[in-house]
Amino acid sequence: MNINQIDNLKTELPKLFHVQPPLGVSPTLYRNWCLGRVIHQAFRALPDQAGFFERVNALLAGTPVQGMAAILERFYHWYPSENSLRPGLSWAHFQALLGLYNASVRDFYLRCAQTRHWTAGQLKRQIQTDWHLRLSQPPDPLFTSADRLPNWLPNPLVLEFAPSLVFSDEAELETAIVDHLEVFLLELGQGLSFVARQMRLTSFSGLQMVIDLVFYHHRQRHFVLFELKNVPLSAAAIGQMQSYLQLFDDCWKNPEDAPSVGVILCTDVDPALQRYSALYQNPYLYAVAFTG
Repeated sequence: MNINQIDNLKTELPKLFHVQPPLGVSPTLYRNWCLGRVIHQAFRALPDQAGFFERVNALLAGTPVQGMAAILERFYHWYPSENSLRPGLSWAHFQALLGLYNASVRDFYLRCAQTRHWTAGQLKRQIQTDWHLRLSQPPDPLFTSADRLPNWLPNPLVLEFAPSLVFSDEAELETAIVDHLEVFLLELGQGLSFVARQMRLTSFSGLQMVIDLVFYHHRQRHFVLFELKNVPLSAAAIGQMQSYLQLFDDCWKNPEDAPSVGVILCTDVDPALQRYSALYQNPYLYAVAFTG
């Protein structure tokens, strides 16, 4: 190892702990990017890189980035442009991204974190649950995708607040979702807002139906109805949701709204039942499983 490189770092690194960030950029994020740049440049200039990070970590001892030489070098290596340091994103956001070795996946989550205003905790949650793999239109065409699902609907839905998946009835599942509505909406993505639970509809003949959960998708301008089942998907549930959709649109849909979407949330979806039922023919009717 070139001793001069280490001596240069000994001089340069302390200067970077008080750099002024660009407007809107987190000071900690900018400091770590600057540290990563200097470490990266020194690392790449060495013909013999053995033991480099251990020596740099010794220089960083007692600082806020103690033991983080390799992480800082990777940070700059993957994000060499200062423009990557987006306003509203913190060092904790990028720490979550640095565990992803697929560049397209990293870019996908970075865009989502910025445009959807995720906290660092929300970003970590989406990464840990493989949110990108469960979307019907993932960021990379090589990823497997669910058939015929709208691009905002993951399959399966991960409800970590329901790890046991054991509910005495659908009402208990409904209550769990409403009690953890922020997590449920995060799972569904951007654009949805909660409208009602147990919405009662009455037809012209007096027939009454009750819909478990109703949301509205502001970007796509349509309602989303959820029917909750703590059992596997059945033909009866499919027929029930078809009736709900028709009655709901007669009663509630505004002329400017797109047709409502119905989602049956259940413990398991048989692909044969999906193929040989109205789910296959109706573009507004879906079934997805949930897991804890």
